[in-house]
Amino acid sequence: MPDSEDSQSVPWHPHLGEVKIGVMATLEEMAQTAEAQVDQWHRQGLSAIALLAPATDQMGRWETLFTMPWQRLNGREPYRGGTVLTTLDLVRGLEFDAVVLLEVSQDAYPDQEQSARALYTAITRARRFVHVLVPLDRPSPWIQYLEQKV
Repeated sequence: MPDSEDSQSVPWHPHLGEVKIGVMATLEEMAQTAEAQVDQWHRQGLSAIALLAPATDQMGRWETLFTMPWQRLNGREPYRGGTVLTTLDLVRGLEFDAVVLLEVSQDAYPDQEQSARALYTAITRARRFVHVLVPLDRPSPWIQYLEQKV
């Protein structure tokens, strides 16, 4: 576990669904992988899917990278189903069939307790499937810990 004392760490529990971790070289590769995964989930009959960008200020670049149909969940209207592109702060309390965590990097999820909590919350938004996409050149320090727990 990254530099966090046991008393400060997040009490991880096993995720009941499938968790996959993919390491990608570029954002474009992450977007293509996410689109392929969403397409596969749609073929399996899943419809409630969230694509979680690391932060609101990064939403614009993800919007330009995705070519599949999706809607932006911006917090002004309630979630009405389908595939949404949004951020973690807007999905707290919501659940989806599947979640793709985009760009789980050391910038977005650094070696801090707050980052562990955010990552844990993001993963637990999914009822069945989670796909974590990690940049090759700057993975979050929490990925090693996550790999041990899933």
